[in-house]
Amino acid sequence: DRLTEELQQEFPLPVDVAGRSIKEKTSSSTLAWKHYLGGVDHLNANQFAEAVEELTDAVHIDPKFGGAHYQLGLATWWLYSDIGAGREHIVHFLDEKLYTTEQEKEKAAAMLLVIDARFAEALPVFEKLTHAYPDDKYIWYGLGEAQFHFMGESKMHESLASFERAAALDPDFLLPYWHIFSVLWNEERIDEAIARADSQLARHPDSPLWHRFRAASVAQTGDVPRARAALAEAEKYSTSAEDRRDLYKLVANAWGSLGYANLGEEALEKALEADPGH
Repeated sequence: DRLTEELQQEFPLPVDVAGRSIKEKTSSSTLAWKHYLGGVDHLNANQFAEAVEELTDAVHIDPKFGGAHYQLGLATWWLYSDIGAGREHIVHFLDEKLYTTEQEKEKAAAMLLVIDARFAEALPVFEKLTHAYPDDKYIWYGLGEAQFHFMGESKMHESLASFERAAALDPDFLLPYWHIFSVLWNEERIDEAIARADSQLARHPDSPLWHRFRAASVAQTGDVPRARAALAEAEKYSTSAEDRRDLYKLVANAWGSLGYANLGEEALEKALEADPGH
C-alpha cells in the first residue's frame, strides 16, 4: 500500500483505481494470494480441476477477492464444459464491483456473453476490446472463443489467428491450444498438428497435454497401428484421472470423426473408467 501511494504521486492512474489500497481491490491475505496464483497457473496449463480447487480456496479465504472470482468462473466453465457453469462467479465479480480497472470490468462482461453462448453479441465487443487493449491475452482468447463458436457463417478459421495471438503473448498460456488443434483438425491440417505437438514435446517431454494433442492428431490420420502406439505413449504420462479422461475423449472424437465407431466407443469406455462421474 505504501508503494501504491508513492507510485500514484509519479504516475497517473485510472479514476476507479486512484486512492484505493491494494488490499481493498484484491486481497490482504497472503494465503488467498497463494491459492489464487496456484489456481491461475493450473488454469493456464489446462488443469481445470486443480484450478477450481485452488481458486475455490482463495474465495473462501477472502470472499471479496475479485480476481479469484473471475478466474474461478473461467475454470469452472472449462471444467464442466457446460453453458452457464461458473457464471455466478463472474456475475458476482461484476455486481459487487470487485474489478480493479475498467479493462477488467469490460473483459468480464464480454466473457459472460461467451459463457452464456451469446456469441454474436460477444464478437463485436471483443473486437473492440482488442483495439483498446491489444496486449491482453485473455481478450484475444475471448475473441477466439466468440469466433470459434459463432452461429451461422463459420468464423472458425478466423479464430485461429486470435488464439495464436493469445498464445504468443504468453508462452505459458496454454488455454488457447484446445481450439488451435481443433481448427487444425477441422481443416485437415493433420501433419501440421502433429508437428506442432512434436515441437512442444521437444521442450516439454513429460507434458500430458502435448502427448494428448499428439495422440489425438495421429488418430486423425486413420493409421490405426500408429495411433494406438501414440495413445500408449500418451498413457504413460497421463497420471491423473482428469488427464486420462481428456486423453481418451480427444482420441474418441478423432475416431468418431473418421467413422470408426467401435474404436471411438472403446476410447469413451476408458474415459469413463478414468472418471465415472463425467
